[in-house]
Parts: sequence; structure tokens; C-alpha cells
Amino acid sequence: MGFHSLDFFVFLPIVLMLYHWVPAAWRWTVMLGASYAFYMSWVPWFAWLLVGSTLVDFAAAQFIARTRESRVKRVWLAASLAFNLGLLMYFKYLGFFVDVVTGWTGASFDFERALLLPIGISFYTFQTLSYTIDVYRGRLQPERHLGRFATYIAFFPQLLAGPIERARDLLPQMAFAKPIVLDNLILGARRIMWGTFKKLVVADRLALFVDKAFDSPEAAPTWFLWVGAFFFLFQLYCDFSGYSDIAVGVARMFGIRLSENFAHRVYWVKSFRRFWENWHRTMTYWFRDYVFYPLSSLSRSTTWILSASLLTMTINGFWHGASWAFLLWGLLNGAFLVGETLLARKLPAFLKRDFIAFIASMSLVLFSIILFRSPDLETAWSYTVNMFHVTSTGQPFKWLDQMREMELGLALGALVVMDLVHIWLKDQTFESALNRLSPSVRFGVYAVCVSTILWLGMPVRSEFIYFDF
Repeated sequence: MGFHSLDFFVFLPIVLMLYHWVPAAWRWTVMLGASYAFYMSWVPWFAWLLVGSTLVDFAAAQFIARTRESRVKRVWLAASLAFNLGLLMYFKYLGFFVDVVTGWTGASFDFERALLLPIGISFYTFQTLSYTIDVYRGRLQPERHLGRFATYIAFFPQLLAGPIERARDLLPQMAFAKPIVLDNLILGARRIMWGTFKKLVVADRLALFVDKAFDSPEAAPTWFLWVGAFFFLFQLYCDFSGYSDIAVGVARMFGIRLSENFAHRVYWVKSFRRFWENWHRTMTYWFRDYVFYPLSSLSRSTTWILSASLLTMTINGFWHGASWAFLLWGLLNGAFLVGETLLARKLPAFLKRDFIAFIASMSLVLFSIILFRSPDLETAWSYTVNMFHVTSTGQPFKWLDQMREMELGLALGALVVMDLVHIWLKDQTFESALNRLSPSVRFGVYAVCVSTILWLGMPVRSEFIYFDF
């Protein structure tokens, strides 16, 4: 039951009505039941993993808070880390490590290759880990109400792909004291509309060209490989930020405020570091607070801090997927950040000009993203090499049929419209920008956006990209 499915648009109004009718003290039961029903609509048995993480971390936090002995606190923290990271390692990384050992040693293992990755496990694992670690550090008091804690872990708008929320921000809202009000419904619907536009009209249309380019990079002409890489930048952004917009909108309907995961015009930056400050913020800040800071605190030397940055980004890459391509993608991003830091003060003044800095930053993002999209290192290498293998074609669009030429125009048009909207938004939220418009203009925007989704939204709807992680 994806956010852009008909099932969800039936499910959501039912949950809203039940939530509104139930007394405030029991609204958490509606939300918890709805969250588990939503999660079980994918694969029912996945819910047991969610239950296990919830119970282990709830208990661990209680024992950590009750004891004064540091050793006992560390034991309970270790139990929480072992359970959650153990599940993640088993379902997401065991196959990769078996392949590595098999390749290096030639040994054979009787291993079931068909392990199904539980959807959302990478996201809710990070959310539960941050909760237990914050309690251990004394920065958070443990939640005493098991039902509210379970709802925090399973909250369906952000369960599958974030935003990765901190307990200090989301747990206090799990009391569900606020009833359903019209203003929140309107604000939420606006955000859902905008996220759906980015997913169905922009991201899924760009995917037509991205998939074709990456499926056969050795056969595609040079110009098309550049188009494919460039389009994937924006497909990934529109797909993931579209999901985040819908998640924020759905939560807002219930009076819950989630974190903003992306800056507007996330790629229009003048440094590679700035890109990572704008991109998937809740994940970036998670790695900063729970990986980079602990590592960098071990030594204050510049060499060690840069090494910690490199290691953090490598782990970040491996978190995205169990493959050499993702591992190298993370390492490459870390190397870019370290290199940028080392060169920042040594570059000549003309290289620091806004336009040159923008081109340099975008180039780093563009070439690193090829590893992100490629299924393996061989495809990434073939794609990159063929981008610079200039082919001579008298008719550059001959490689596309007539339908694809029309789709290319629609994709570019949708991309331009989205960017113009972001230019208009500047530092405003989508909701506040709409509120500045007159009612007649505002309803005109709604009509155009909904009509565009219905008319130009892709009929074959793919799942959100980050569901694979």
C-alpha cells in the first residue's frame, strides 16, 4: 500500500475518521493499529521485527535509566545495539558478506539466497538506536507508556523511508491530544499534492530515460548517457523528496509535525559539503551525531578528524545498500569532502567564484551518483567510460522513437516547472508560500496541479526508490 496507490487514498480517510471519533486518551490505539495495518499490507510477518525492536529498546531504555552503574548501563545499551544491528546485518548484509568470503576463500556455504529485505528496516532501526543512545547519554528520559513508544517507532507516515525522527522531537507528539482540524487537513493535502506531483509527473517520467541509459550503457550514444546521469540526479531528488513531502503532509493531517528532509533546489550549491547539508538532512544529521562525533572525539588531530569524516561517509554509503558500488560511492563522497576541506584555503581566487564552484560541486555529485544508480561496479565503469567515448551520429535523436521524443519534452518541461516553483518558494515552505496568494489564485494552483497529476502522471507507478534501502 504505497502513498500513491488507490488503497492508500481509501485507507487514509478511514484512519482520519476513526482518529477523530475516538476519545483523546485512546487516539494512540487508532494510530498504532493503523501503523501496523499499513506495515503489514506489504509483508505481514515483517511486523514481528517491528515488535521485537520496540520491546527490546523500550526495556533497554527503562533499565538504563533506572541503574546508576555505568557497567550495567553499557550492558543494556550493548543489548539494544546488538539486537537492532543484528537484524540489519542478517537481513541486509549477510548475503553480501557470504559472497565476499566465498569469493576470497573459494569455500561454499549452504545459505538461503532469497532473504527478503524487510521494508523500512534501515530507517526504523536508526530511529530506535538514536532513542536508546540518547537515554544512555542522559539527554532523554525514557518513555514510560509502551503504547506511545510503539506508536513512535511504527508511525506510518514516516515508517518506510523517513524522515528519521529523534525521540525528543516526535515522542512528545505521540500523546495525540490534538483533534483533527480543517486547517491541518488543508495544509496536509497541499503537501501531499506537491509530493505526488514530484513523484508521478517528474520522477517517474525521468525514470523512462534513466532506466534505458543504465540498462545498456555500452549501446547508448554519448549524449544519452549524459542525459541519463543528469536526469537521475533529479529523479532521485523528486522521488525521495516527493515521498518526504507526502509523509510530512499525512502527518500534518493528524497535527503531527515531521522534520524537513530537503532544502529547495538541493543541487544548486557552491560546495560539496553544502550539498550534503541540504540532502536527506535527517540521515546526514544522524550520521553526524551518532557516528562522526563519537569517532572524531577520539582525537583532536586534523588527520584523525578528516579520517573520521571519510569513514563516516563510507559507512553512510554501505547503509544505502549491501554492494561494492554503494561502499565505493560512500568512500568517494568522503574523499570529495576531505579533498574539499584540504583545498578550500589553497585554491586561487578565480576558482572560488560562484559559477565555477557550482560547476565543480555539480560535477562531483553527477559522477558519484553513477555509482549510486549502477547495480554493480562493472556497469558504473562502463557507463562512465562511455560518457567520454564520443560517438558520431548524424541524427542525434534517431536512437529514440517518436514516443520517446515526446516524453523527453514532457520530462524537461516538468523539471523546469518544478525548479521554477522552488525558485518562487526561496526559503519559504510550500504551505506558507501558498498562503500568501489570494484564494482565487490558490485554488487555480490546486486545479492546475491536480489536473497535471491526473493527465501527465505516469500510468505505471513504480515504488519509491528509497524503499530498497
